[in-house]
Amino acid sequence: MKYPGFVDIQVNGYLGVDFSSIDLNEKLMHEACYELLSQGTAAFLPTLISSPADVYRRNLPMIAKMMETDKFSNRILGVHLEGPFLSPEMAGAHRTDSLVLPDLSFLQELDDLAAGQVKLLTLAAELSGSAALIKWAVSLGKVVAIGHSNANRSDLEQAREAGASFLTHFGNAVPNMLHRHDNPLIAGFSVEGYKVSIIPDGHHLNETFMRAVVRVFGVENIIAVSDACPLAGFPPGRYTAMNQDVIIEDTGRIINPEENHLVGSSSRLIECANKLLELKILSPQQVVQVSLTNPLALIGVSQDQLRPVREVVLNDLHQKFECR
Repeated sequence: MKYPGFVDIQVNGYLGVDFSSIDLNEKLMHEACYELLSQGTAAFLPTLISSPADVYRRNLPMIAKMMETDKFSNRILGVHLEGPFLSPEMAGAHRTDSLVLPDLSFLQELDDLAAGQVKLLTLAAELSGSAALIKWAVSLGKVVAIGHSNANRSDLEQAREAGASFLTHFGNAVPNMLHRHDNPLIAGFSVEGYKVSIIPDGHHLNETFMRAVVRVFGVENIIAVSDACPLAGFPPGRYTAMNQDVIIEDTGRIINPEENHLVGSSSRLIECANKLLELKILSPQQVVQVSLTNPLALIGVSQDQLRPVREVVLNDLHQKFECR
């Protein structure tokens, strides 16, 4: 079988290019994005993590401008704002000094900077003002997700009523130790009406948890993402990325050794898709659903609109997706 490639709604950077860096420029952005599009990703959402206002004011117009070019039209499908309205306790790799409470005027400014191309917003449901922000964003046609959040069941129910419909990288950006009765994972499993993304790179989630997600949410409500960090595509070694010193281990895991947390993924979405096949969590057809069909449906894009640089085929013999 032949496919146009996969659609990744969470890409923080690639080949040393950080979409949330104040040093981002058009040349670097063009090179990194086109290389990613040549590796099995048919289209994607550049993802800006929580950043100082100057970064948004500089980088969002740059991305919006790229979307209008022939080279990236219908390949860059919009922007994912992961933050800055997140929980400081669940910040993970995000800079806590860039986190702010939900602010309608600031979100309006960010969307204006992106020429209205913010497609996905991730925020923490428990923050004061989140419900009003969710309602307003949804009224503008944005998909609102909950992530980097310490939300309980009541918080998630209120967010769902306000219009939130998605849980970003479910199972991650949570403490290593959780209360056995009251934690954001149990809350996420218990509230109806949410779709979820998972990072099946072999490091962010274990096989058992991913199988539980499939069983509870169903394949039709799951989206695979890479959460590729700016070091994706680099060999093992020590690097500085996203304002911190990190290590890419021989396994491909990227970790901040001082704070003992993951710093995004080193994988592309095609590699995440193959991990789902390798573990036999999903069939090839189901992998295509969570990596292509479902993300397109979430952001309201037709598969016919895609303009793949390279197609993806399933190698039946080895049960592996490959670029052609």
